[in-house]
Amino acid sequence: MATAPVRICFVDDLLENAERLVSVLRNAGLAVRPNHVADIEDFAELIGKEAPDLVLVSVPGPINPADLTDQIGRAGKDVAVIVLVEQMDGEVRIKGFDDGAVAVELRQPALVVAVVKRQFEQLRTRREVRKLETALRESERRCDALLDSSRDPVAYVHEGMHIRANRAYLEMFGFDDFEDIESMPLLDLVASADAEGFKAVLKRMAKGEPPPDSLELHLRNQGGESFPGRMEFSSANYAGEPCVQLIIRKPAEDPALAAELVRLKERDLVTDLYNRTYFTSLLEKAADEAAGGKRNHALLLLEPDDFANLQTQVGVGQGDLLLADLAKATAAVLGPDDVAARFSDHQFAVLTTSAHLDAARELADRIRQRMSDHIFEIGQRSISLTMSVGGALICEKLNRVPALLTQATATCRAAIAEGGNRVILHDPYAEERAESSRNAHWQRLVKEALGHDDGFVLFYQPVVCLQGGDGDYHEVLLRMNSPRGEILPSYFLPAAQQSGLMPQIDRWVVSHALRKLASYGKKPPTFFVSLSAETLEDETFAGWLAEQVRQHRVSGERLVLQLSESEAATSVKQLKTLLGHLSQLHIAFAIKDFGAGLASYQLLKHVPAQYLKVDKNYLSDFAGNTEFQKKVTEICEKAHASGMMVIAPHVADMASVSVLYQCGVNFVQGNFLHEPARTMAAGAAAAG
Repeated sequence: MATAPVRICFVDDLLENAERLVSVLRNAGLAVRPNHVADIEDFAELIGKEAPDLVLVSVPGPINPADLTDQIGRAGKDVAVIVLVEQMDGEVRIKGFDDGAVAVELRQPALVVAVVKRQFEQLRTRREVRKLETALRESERRCDALLDSSRDPVAYVHEGMHIRANRAYLEMFGFDDFEDIESMPLLDLVASADAEGFKAVLKRMAKGEPPPDSLELHLRNQGGESFPGRMEFSSANYAGEPCVQLIIRKPAEDPALAAELVRLKERDLVTDLYNRTYFTSLLEKAADEAAGGKRNHALLLLEPDDFANLQTQVGVGQGDLLLADLAKATAAVLGPDDVAARFSDHQFAVLTTSAHLDAARELADRIRQRMSDHIFEIGQRSISLTMSVGGALICEKLNRVPALLTQATATCRAAIAEGGNRVILHDPYAEERAESSRNAHWQRLVKEALGHDDGFVLFYQPVVCLQGGDGDYHEVLLRMNSPRGEILPSYFLPAAQQSGLMPQIDRWVVSHALRKLASYGKKPPTFFVSLSAETLEDETFAGWLAEQVRQHRVSGERLVLQLSESEAATSVKQLKTLLGHLSQLHIAFAIKDFGAGLASYQLLKHVPAQYLKVDKNYLSDFAGNTEFQKKVTEICEKAHASGMMVIAPHVADMASVSVLYQCGVNFVQGNFLHEPARTMAAGAAAAG
């Protein structure tokens, strides 16, 4: 979710309100691509060119929400509309629904973010469903074409009546065309001797009971001749209608031989468990049941720990005996409705009916314990082993076999990586419950880090001069110290923002950056240090900053404070006050992510900056994207005309560096040039 770009159209009289919402949504981890309109004509033009994913409309505002939804409907677009109101009540909520929109209070930013995320996720789900429906229709067309060429007699029956039959089926019963059999009751093709029994089967199916797997009975053709056959049933859909697929086969001359051939087709010869192919078909059926809300299942993957060493102990020739004993021990724990299979070389799979994950975990732990307690006799050796178990609940939220296998495999690998002899199951419902717990965890770690001088650590990335600058420049980047290494800010900063800890973090970074600058001699580098929007609300920050500069005896010219464009646009008044103090201290200011907002150049009229950092989205495949090159050239021309210098971050290759130089960019930085490091890169001013 956090990486998917969200195209949002803001409908508001004031551009500043839209900028503020952009900032809120981006701080929540959404990659917002904004547009702004103030009248219905502009909105109609936007819908006609490139429809947004979401529309956020302020009420009262320039456009009535009903007019927006009407315009969206006429354009045939699927766009979610969110109405932003100052105060919510039942009448406002109902009015929003009547207009085809969801209403939310603007003064509750967290709720706005939650509604935007939910509406966007639902939109993506609808799009995915439409893609799947298109793919399904194409598959049905191909299957229908294959049906006619099949040698097996196949028909589709709805409520006991034929709705489709292939050529082989028609020939078996002596019909020339499907019109001769269309809407004919299936019972008419059953010989009178078996008619009553078959009628009872049809009645049970009419009550919603599943059809039997197969039936041995006598059939009759159009001429009244009777012949033996075996009907094989399976649930299906035809032309969007639920029905039963019917395949008719001639009974085997030797039933025992036929049963043995079926067993060999379904079973693994070494373990006598089901093989992967047959087990996967059962898994598909279980997933279909879960998707339809009928009942849940659970998939377990079992793998003996350190199997390579076990195989060395017993010898390669005895490895199959060990696998057979493992299969036997596993099957002894399972219930009558549980199904086991040899899923890969030394991995087993279990499918069990499970209303919730606790029952599946209990079964998995019984299997694990059984293996741990059991002694396996292989030849002249006695072997003890442990088993790791991973798995996932098959439910409405997780009902696609590839995703199930991915989750189950990941948890099995995690169980092995954590030392083995353990059970780890994926709970699709646990993510939402775990989010608040993770936030509380990171908030605690941030508070602990702020309480220690070495709780955080600064990294430095060179900002390389291409033209128009002297000296060494570095961006200061924050990491959190931990026993296992440094932690990236993407993990802990969201929790810090939610808990109001960003001003404290900003002060920690600034004070330690000044301390680092104080350790240099006559030619210290210039540091770019990021601030958060929350710090702009802190009226004591400017005084504190002045005291820090005096205390560390550092020239303010060696410090550049930077803020993102979206945050700057929503805090212009507070920012202008801070910039007045910064100018007295000779501290420069940079705007990050420039060009991503709704009115980037208009912002420069109110916020005097010395540096502009181009939004990273313009630098993707920069050397081959002429549109982005034109945009960066335009930014450089306007910046240079106002005495500002331009920085291109996240540069990916040397070809981009060359083109950026031609565009007029003053500085470049990125991991391609030099990754962030604890120590200053070669070329920085040496300590005195």
